[in-house]
Amino acid sequence: MTSGEIRVLVADDSVEVRGLLRAVLDQDGRFTVVGEAADGEGAVTMAREERPDMVVLDLAMPVKGGLAAIDGIRRAAPATQILVVSAYATPTNAERARQRGAARCLQKAGVGWALGVPAALAALRSA
Repeated sequence: MTSGEIRVLVADDSVEVRGLLRAVLDQDGRFTVVGEAADGEGAVTMAREERPDMVVLDLAMPVKGGLAAIDGIRRAAPATQILVVSAYATPTNAERARQRGAARCLQKAGVGWALGVPAALAALRSA
C-alpha cells in the first residue's frame, strides 16, 4: 500500500464501493486509508478513534444514516473534513449535508465517478 500524507476514512455500506475507493485513493499516493466503515455508527466510532484528516461518507447507510453520521463525526473529530459521495447527493440532500458540516458533496453517477474523489479531497485539503 502506498502511504500518503492525508489520512482518510471510507464509509459506505457497499463493500465493493469501499474497495473501489480504497484502490483509487491508494493508487493516487497522497492518501492513506486508515479505516473503513459499513454504516454510519461505525463511521462515527472510527472517526473518534482514528482522527482522520478526511472522511468519504455515503448518505444511505444502515444503523445510522450519513446525515446523522455527519453530526456524530463533527462532535467526535471536529477537525476532520467530510466529503459526501452518494447516489443520493441531490441538491436538497447536498445542502442538508453542508448545513450539518460536510465540506463538499459528490454524486455517484456515471462510470468514472470514483476517479473524481482524490481531486475533491485534495481540493478540500488545500482550501
